[in-house]
Amino acid sequence: MGSALSSKASAQGDISRLRNEIANIDVRRGLYVVRAPQDGFIVKTLKAGIGETIKEGESVATLQSKKPLLAAEIYVNAMDVPLIGLENDTRLQFDGWPSIQFSGWPSVAVGTFAGSVTVIDKVSSQNGKYRVLIRPANPVPEGDDDWPIQLRVGSGVYARIILGPVPVWYEIWRQLNGFPPSLEQEQGGHALD
Repeated sequence: MGSALSSKASAQGDISRLRNEIANIDVRRGLYVVRAPQDGFIVKTLKAGIGETIKEGESVATLQSKKPLLAAEIYVNAMDVPLIGLENDTRLQFDGWPSIQFSGWPSVAVGTFAGSVTVIDKVSSQNGKYRVLIRPANPVPEGDDDWPIQLRVGSGVYARIILGPVPVWYEIWRQLNGFPPSLEQEQGGHALD
């Protein structure tokens, strides 16, 4: 009787061990599929091959969002950054869209699209220029079109930003000498010397 009870306890231990192994295998099988945090398209895979091991938190692929928030990324000379303000109006000319731009008259431009400055980086990038992000104007000015739906991430763009006002003589002087672009005082600061 003691031998039978011992065999029964041993069999129950084996059953528990096998159930634990089955649960572990089920968990591992669930890890064969990698789920993205958002809907989108795979642009580039960073791990290629069958049976590769991936560590937790390691990048597997580059994704493009299915519905990206479009913004034009441009780089501006450091000398011109102080003249650009958030919400400044811009006119954008996208690669692949024929356009005619009349300097000084954005309202008669053909093939250009309205935008608004959304982000101005506080530090320069490696090329010494400052990154500026421009989003579609909201609301779209009367008589203007929305940004084209055919735009793709990485498309080329040429931007014209309407800068802050300075006298013509000062603009010529600052361009020749590379001086600060604004005569006005900064908020809570001192005038530029």
